[in-house]
Amino acid sequence: GDTIQPAHLSLISQAIPPPPPGDPWDRINLDGSLAEALARVSAEAERRKIERALREAGGDKARAADLLLIGYKTLLQKVKDLGLE
Repeated sequence: GDTIQPAHLSLISQAIPPPPPGDPWDRINLDGSLAEALARVSAEAERRKIERALREAGGDKARAADLLLIGYKTLLQKVKDLGLE
């Protein structure tokens, strides 16, 4: 009809819909500041990429470094820092 509803006026803030069930972001700790959350997400992404590259390279660290496009010594230090030895 010709009735104007509040939603037509964009005066009511739209609620942010919840993430879909099973959304992987549900399992990520986003507590604290933006910098803290980014540091945790970045560290986890780095760990997973290194683990995957090592698997794909059959444990060959030189090949894994090539896959990651990082230096061999850099990979060795990251593996040590992450306790992936």
